[in-house]
Amino acid sequence: MMATRGLRIAAGMVMLALGVTTCAGNRNPAQRSPRWLLDRGDAEAVIQQASNDPRGQFWMAEAMALRGRLSEAERQFAEVAGGGGPDAALAAARQAEVMARAGRRRDALQQADRLATALEGRRDLTPQEWLALGLAYQLLGSEEPAQFRDALAALDRAIAADSTLLEAQLRLGDLFLDKYNFPDARRSYQQVLVRDPDNPRAQLGLALVGQLDGNPGSGAMLEQSVRNGPGLARAHAALARLDLDAESFDSARTRADRAIALDSAEQLAWAVRAATQLVRGDSAGFVATETQLRARHAAPADFYAETGEALARQRRYREAADLARRGVVLDPDHPAALTTLGTNELRLGRIDTARTHLDHAFRRDPYHLWNKNTLDLLDRLATFRTIGSNRIQIVAPADQAELLALYLVPLLESAYDTLAARYRHSPPVPIRLELYGSHADFSVRTVGLAGIGALGVSFGSVLAMDAPSARDAGEFNWASTAWHEMVHAFTLGATDHRVPRWLSEGLSVLEERRARAGWGAQASPAYLAALKGGRLRSVATLNDGFVRPRYPAEIGLSYYHASLLCEYLETTFGFDAILSLLDGYRRGLVSADALRGATGISVEDLDRRFNEWLAQRFATPLKSVAAARDSMAVPGELETLVASGIRLRAAGQLDQAVTTLERADRMFPDMGVEDGPAWHLAEIHRARGDTARAIEYLSRVTRYNESHYEANRREAELRAGQGDPAGALAALERAIYIHPYDQAVLGQAAELAAAAKDYGREVRERRAIVALMPTDRAGAYYALAVAYRNAGHTAAARREVLRALEEAPSFEPAQQLLLELRGGAR
Repeated sequence: MMATRGLRIAAGMVMLALGVTTCAGNRNPAQRSPRWLLDRGDAEAVIQQASNDPRGQFWMAEAMALRGRLSEAERQFAEVAGGGGPDAALAAARQAEVMARAGRRRDALQQADRLATALEGRRDLTPQEWLALGLAYQLLGSEEPAQFRDALAALDRAIAADSTLLEAQLRLGDLFLDKYNFPDARRSYQQVLVRDPDNPRAQLGLALVGQLDGNPGSGAMLEQSVRNGPGLARAHAALARLDLDAESFDSARTRADRAIALDSAEQLAWAVRAATQLVRGDSAGFVATETQLRARHAAPADFYAETGEALARQRRYREAADLARRGVVLDPDHPAALTTLGTNELRLGRIDTARTHLDHAFRRDPYHLWNKNTLDLLDRLATFRTIGSNRIQIVAPADQAELLALYLVPLLESAYDTLAARYRHSPPVPIRLELYGSHADFSVRTVGLAGIGALGVSFGSVLAMDAPSARDAGEFNWASTAWHEMVHAFTLGATDHRVPRWLSEGLSVLEERRARAGWGAQASPAYLAALKGGRLRSVATLNDGFVRPRYPAEIGLSYYHASLLCEYLETTFGFDAILSLLDGYRRGLVSADALRGATGISVEDLDRRFNEWLAQRFATPLKSVAAARDSMAVPGELETLVASGIRLRAAGQLDQAVTTLERADRMFPDMGVEDGPAWHLAEIHRARGDTARAIEYLSRVTRYNESHYEANRREAELRAGQGDPAGALAALERAIYIHPYDQAVLGQAAELAAAAKDYGREVRERRAIVALMPTDRAGAYYALAVAYRNAGHTAAARREVLRALEEAPSFEPAQQLLLELRGGAR
C-alpha cells in the first residue's frame, strides 16, 4: 500500500461563482474546440482536426480513449507525457486512467503515484496540472481513501485558477456523484451549464443525480444528453439502464449495443447487455458477453458489480448477490462489488454477512454516503426487537415492537393464508417485516439514501416499511401498507422474481381494496383529469409511469391505473387469467406474449378495451373534470364547485355551502380525497346536530379514504352516541390502523369490545395501551387484568394484577380483583 500523501486542503472548500460567457455552442461547427467536441462524443471530428492543432497528439489520444481504443490511447498519452510540454502532466494522468479502464490497476496506481510525487512539491502549478493532480489523487483514493479529499482540493484549485476549465468542473461533479453527495454534484454540473448550456456530460450528470434523488424529470434530461452528445457511450449506456429498469428489454439491448459500438470499454453498457440476457434466460448469451469483456479487461469487477446492481433493479436479488460475489473474487477490495454484494445480502435477510461486506467496502471508501448510512442503520437495527410467529416476524424499535406485533402478526397471518389460497403459491417463511420509526431510516434500508417517497418495499420474504410513528397521523394506513407489501412476496415468489413492476404494484393495490373496505388507492379528480387528458400510460408502456415519470404525480397515478388494469383483467377474463399471466412471466415470456396467452387478445386490443371500460366506469365524474394536459390545466366544474363550497363554509354561508358541495358530491360520489365534499358536508351536518346526515357522509369518507384519521374518530363518536357500538368499534379499528398511539381511542375500543363480549379484542386493545407505557401503569395493568379475566385467562389476569399492585400496592380495585382470582383458582 502506498504512503498517504496530499495537499491537506479542506475538502469543503467553497467553489467560486462562475460568470456567464459566450456559449461555445454559438460558434461555427468547424471552429469548435476539441474539448467541446469530445464533450459531445464527436471523436471523429477531433481526429480530423488533430493534424492542424498544436496539441494534436493529446487530442488524438483523448479521441482514442473516447472510443475505447485503449492501447492506442495509452501509447499516445505516454508520448505526450514524455514530451514535457504543457499537456504532459494531464496526459500522464489520463494515461493512468486508461490503464485502470483496461484492468491494469497496479500499473495505473504506480503511474498516478509518480505523477503526484512530481507535482506535489511544486508551487507554480498550472490549472491543467491541478486538474492532472486531482485525477491522480482520485485514482490513488482506491488505495488510500483520504486521497479523495485531496482530489477534491486539487480540482477546486484548478477551477479557482481557471474558471473556464470545464473539464475540472465536470470531474468535480463526477467525484461528488460517485460519493452520493447530490447537492454538490448538482451544483457542479449546473455551473458547467452556465458556460455551456447544452453540455451533454453535465446533462448526463444531472440526470444521474436526478435518478438517484427521485427527480421525475431525470429521464427527459438523460434523453436530452443523448441528443446533444450522440457519440457519448456513457449516455447511451445510462439510457439503456433506464430502459432495462422499465423492462423495455429490446430497447435496452439496442442502446447497450450502441454504447459498446461507440466505446468497447464502457462497462456499464456491457453490464446492461449482460443483465438483459440474464433476465431473459439467455445464459449462453451472457457467457458470450462475459467472455468478450474479459478478453478486453483483466479483472472486470466493475462489470460484475454493475450487472448485479442492474439485476437488483429487476428485483433479482439472489442473482445480484451471486454476480457481485464474482466481482469480489476477482478483486477482494473492490468497493463497488462489495457494496452490491452487501446491499443484496441485506435484501435477502443475511444481516451479518451483509454487514461484513459493507463494512469492508466502507473501509475501502469511507466517503461513500450510501454505505455509511447503511452501516449506521444496521447499528440501530441491532437494537430492534423481534416478535412473531413461525411464519411472521415483526422487527421494530424496542419501544414499538410489542404494540405493532399485536396487530400485524394476526393480520399478516390472515394475509398469508388468504393469498396462498388465491395465488396457489406459498413464499418461503418466515416473512420478516422491518418497521422503521424514522422515514429516513426506511429510505436508507431501501436504497441506502434518505429521502425516497415510498411507504414500503418488498424484497421477497423480507419486507420493510415506515412504522406509523414515522409519519403524522393521517398520512398513511400502516396496516394496508403491510398487506400491500405481503402481496409482493407472493407475486415475486410466484414468478421467480420476474413479475413486471406494473403487475406487481397493480395486484398489491387491488388486493388492498379487496382486503378491507376503504383500503388501497381510490379514484381522485387528478386521476380522472389525467385519464381524460390522455396523460396515463398505455398497457404496453405502463412500467414507464413508475421508472421515468413525465410529471411529478405520474408515479402515484400509475399505481392506481395499474390496479384498475388488474381489476379489469380479473373481472373480464377471470382470476385464472391473472394466474396465467404470472406463470407466463415466470416462464420468461415478454409482456405481449404473456398478455396474449392470458387473455387471448393482443396488447393493442387489450389497451382499447381497457380504455373503453374506464370510460364507462367513470362516465359521470369524467364529464365534470377538466382534461389535464399540462401543469397549467384549468380546473373543471368539479374542482371549481369543491373549492367554492369550501370557501362558502369558511365564510359561514352554510346553506350555500351545502348546496354547492352536494352538487359536487353528486358528480363524483366515490371521490377518495382528503378534503373532498363529503368531509365538509359531514362537518357542517355535525355542527348543526344532524347526526344521521353527518354519519352518512363520514361513512363515505372512510369508505374511499383509507387514512382519514379524523373522519374515523368522528364516525366512531357519532355512532356510539346513536347506539351503534358495532359501527363505532369498526370505525375505531380503522383509526387504529392509521394511528395506533392514541390511548383514548384504544381505551374506547376496549370498552366497546367488552360491551359486545368480544373479549379477545378487549385484551388486544388493553395490551396495546400497556405497550405504550402510559403514565398510569397501575390502571393500565388492572384494566388488562380485567380483560383477561373476562376472556377466561385466569393465570394471565393474575399476572397483570400483580404488576398493577407492584406499581401501586394500595390500589384497592386491584386488591379485590386478586382476591377474586385467587378464589376462582381455589
